[in-house]
Amino acid sequence: MKNILVVEDSKFFQNVIENELKELEYNITIASSIKEAEEILNKNSFDLITLDVELPDGLGYDLCRKLKNDPYYNNTQIIIVTSSSDQESRKKSYEAGALVYIHKNN
Repeated sequence: MKNILVVEDSKFFQNVIENELKELEYNITIASSIKEAEEILNKNSFDLITLDVELPDGLGYDLCRKLKNDPYYNNTQIIIVTSSSDQESRKKSYEAGALVYIHKNN
């Protein structure tokens, strides 16, 4: 079974993403901040990370870039899930190393 880390500060979107992925029988772990995600990542490995851009303690782009530059995590797939829909956000996501960019509607 695949392990997925959902990094999202909105409880609503945490639930939406978790419910969708649980239907596919994945193991889901949730973090609400970059700091919490880093603590979890230090103790666990994941096949996939969904990552919000605007988090209370920084930008998801920065965490994505950091993970993609770390040999231990560089093969972990990262999906950026954000309410930003502009081309610049999309570009930043891919430049940071994200596999997919998904726009969420509020």
